[in-house]
Amino acid sequence: MSSAGTDYFPDVQGKVLLIEEMDAPLSKEERSLRQLQLMGVFDKIEDLIMGKPENLKLEGAPFGLNELLMEIIGTRKYPIISEFDCSHTIPMHTIRQHSLISFEANGEYLNQIKIHS
Repeated sequence: MSSAGTDYFPDVQGKVLLIEEMDAPLSKEERSLRQLQLMGVFDKIEDLIMGKPENLKLEGAPFGLNELLMEIIGTRKYPIISEFDCSHTIPMHTIRQHSLISFEANGEYLNQIKIHS
């Protein structure tokens, strides 16, 4: 997010956006997600993966990260995967940048993610 609005922010058009956070107070997550929303990022991407934060702090909120995510993103035609163990969690599945990824889902549930090298 520190590169948001600069020439260093990646081109997300037609891409899978993977969001990962190590230390995640819910207020910080909301600010980051709202910034992406205001930048139109969620209108440009093809898929969204939200990594499971290592240290989620709800800060007294009566809702969790999934509810916040869906409130900000809303209904989309693309897959949204949340609580994916690719951040700083155990187990941690490492995905390199610019990987070709495919998803297989059945209804509302993800069956498989394939990472093509």
